[in-house]
Amino acid sequence: MSTSPSLTSKVSSSTENLVSKTKKLLSRISSVFENKEETSSLPEPPQYLLDHFNGDTKKAAKAHKIVSDWRLDNDIDDRIKFKPKNYDIVGEYLHSCLLGRGKSGVDLVLAESYDTYNLKRFKELGIEPKDFQDFVILFQEYVHTVLNEDPNMEKENGIYTVLDASTLDVKGLLNPKIAPYNDITLKTLDTYYLTRSKKVFVVNHPRFLNMFWPAIKAAMPSNIQKKLVLVKNKKEIEDYMDLNILPTKLGGTNPNEANQSEMFLQFQNFVNSLPTEEEFYANPANNYEKPI
Repeated sequence: MSTSPSLTSKVSSSTENLVSKTKKLLSRISSVFENKEETSSLPEPPQYLLDHFNGDTKKAAKAHKIVSDWRLDNDIDDRIKFKPKNYDIVGEYLHSCLLGRGKSGVDLVLAESYDTYNLKRFKELGIEPKDFQDFVILFQEYVHTVLNEDPNMEKENGIYTVLDASTLDVKGLLNPKIAPYNDITLKTLDTYYLTRSKKVFVVNHPRFLNMFWPAIKAAMPSNIQKKLVLVKNKKEIEDYMDLNILPTKLGGTNPNEANQSEMFLQFQNFVNSLPTEEEFYANPANNYEKPI
């Protein structure tokens, strides 16, 4: 008696879900009994964290634990499986476009620009800082899971960002009402994807930005401050990426816009192929209760 392909597929899917949930349960139980102050019982941190902390095993292990606990407590492994409910709206304000690989052939090049945050619209639509964090998480999970084929986050997955300063809302950056939207994204990158951003090249910066730059920089996490480069010469960028993948408006030689790059379009297609957040949580196969 043969088994139908559809039945086999359902059984396989059910088994995978059971295995995944069992692993999560065991991890949670292990975490409860673990002494938070001890590092001897912690799993060995990946090499990229050891490199980041200059071989300091204790610091690397603590950082690894913080990341691992956060991922477990927030089911981050599942964030690659659905499109956040306010993703498209946040995408109107945060423009992160993957352009290709850097000169290393491994590191990625990202073009970033912004639209001015509209707090009145955010309030009307119920857009919260968490929605900005969800946007960043999906992007970062795509980078290491899909592009770099590193689902267990064992590699550095470095990114070089070229930031268009002409799109920065300088007054907004210093506005305490806007700060929570920026802070949560910076904290997420600095704490949970702490080695992903290698350098941020700030281009097209108007002269008046120099007046506000110390204040803007001071408002950022220390690790990110060290990575910021106010570009004065193209050669500062050329050491890390070929200018032919960088749009002309950002100082490169590519006539296309950043959102026309093949890598960005592939990412957008991937995101739009995902079920919505509501569909994901409503699917009994995922065994989730709808978030409150």
